[in-house]
Order: sequence, then structure tokens, then C-alpha cells
Amino acid sequence: MTEGEEIDIRGPSGGITYKGHGDFDIEGTEYHFDKVNLVAGGSGLTPHWQLVHAVLMDPSDKTLVSLIDSNKTYGDILMRDELQKYAEEHPDRFKIWHVISDPLNEKTNIKFTEGRLNKGIMEEHFYPAAANVAAFLCGPPGLIEKAAIPGLEEMGFEEGKTIFGY
Repeated sequence: MTEGEEIDIRGPSGGITYKGHGDFDIEGTEYHFDKVNLVAGGSGLTPHWQLVHAVLMDPSDKTLVSLIDSNKTYGDILMRDELQKYAEEHPDRFKIWHVISDPLNEKTNIKFTEGRLNKGIMEEHFYPAAANVAAFLCGPPGLIEKAAIPGLEEMGFEEGKTIFGY
């Protein structure tokens, strides 16, 4: 790259604020969800971590959270130990499932599915679609556009109503 050369930069793209106790402000509209499904791909875990932490650090917040974290290898999982600890400490409020596309025969104590995210994995590990259930997505476009959104829509979720992206 040379001085003066232009590049396009994307992000951060906010617009979603968690206000606590299942209340969200999404692009200026107020929503309430009792259950939240999260799809994370790689570093897309970052905004989800903030939400999980906010929910679990408030004992009076009864929002239920299910996270599917998709990575290439076990070693690529961000905040692996912290997520596992939260799942163990709050099994009634937080559950996590990992999808690893190339596990490299790594020894691990986490439960995961080998392969790529698909509707079947989401049906098995997510709360079913309902007016009080949302899905928040953050990750690479291929994961979100080719797997997460189509699968969630087949499950009954709707973009802009119960499917939101960071």
C-alpha cells in the first residue's frame, strides 16, 4: 500500500444495545426477548461476549442465552475457558455449543460438532422460534448469509423481527 491509496473499511456496526432483563434497543426500536440465540463465527464472538457477560453478571436477569460458536480449529476458539466456566456456573441460564470445521485431532474437553454450521445444529441447540425469542448473528459473511440466516428462517425466525446482525 502506498501513501494516499484509498481502502474500504467496514465496522464497527453497532445499533444494538442491551438494556438488561431481556430489553434491547435495536436501531432505535425497543424489543423484549426472554430467550436469545447467538451465532458467532471467529472474532464475531466479541459482541456476543458482552451480552453473555451482562446477562450472567446480573443475578436478577432471567434472560436465557444459547450460543453456537463456529471456528476452524479448537485453538481458534476465543475466550474458550471463560465461556466454559460461564456454562458450568450458570447451566440454567447459559448454554454453549461449538462447531469446529477442522478439529485436527486435538484433544479437548469441550463438546462440539465437527463440520459447518447448519439448520440441524441450530435446531438441536437453539431455543425454537417464538415472538419472545431472538437470534443475534456476528461472523464472516459466508457463515451468516449461507448458513445462519437461511437455517433460522426455515426454523421460523424473521430478519428484522427476530433475526438481527451486528
